[in-house]
Amino acid sequence: MVILGLGANLGDRHAMFLEALRRLGSQISIIKTSPIYETGAREVLDQPDFLNAAVLGRTTLQPHELLQFCRTMEKQLGRLTSEHFGPRQIDIDILYYNREIIDDGGLILPHPRRTGRRFVLKPLSDIAPDFVDPVTHQTVAEMLNDLDDIDDVRLFAKQWPVKVTGKTEGDEDNNHD
Repeated sequence: MVILGLGANLGDRHAMFLEALRRLGSQISIIKTSPIYETGAREVLDQPDFLNAAVLGRTTLQPHELLQFCRTMEKQLGRLTSEHFGPRQIDIDILYYNREIIDDGGLILPHPRRTGRRFVLKPLSDIAPDFVDPVTHQTVAEMLNDLDDIDDVRLFAKQWPVKVTGKTEGDEDNNHD
């Protein structure tokens, strides 16, 4: 099981998410997608608002292979090297890979900045509220509930108009209830 976080704040952000999801499907069996949220920038404030979402899936790629796949896809989709926390066409972060804990210099799992950020925890709670974080030992719902952050996380799109595991979102088996 893998949970990814997506972010974008340059260009046609929604179209970028749809293309990223399509390409992720080449190596990840997508099980569930969160709604897409819009959030004001943090850290570097002088930039456009971000879209954020989370994706739950399964893959045969090992953690480092998945990281390389995501980085390659970001470059193919036009992500340029930018300032830390700066604007970007697409950002694909591995939030969790099963419940593995890895810190080998090239990869840190779970993602080190997954807690304390409503724009990460809100979409994550939509697809995996009962997932227990292997470091904090809290569920995602508990982490979100305990959050002091006051970020304005606004619903942008409830559904993605793409097929996920053979169903079109919006069918009777909607992927994000």
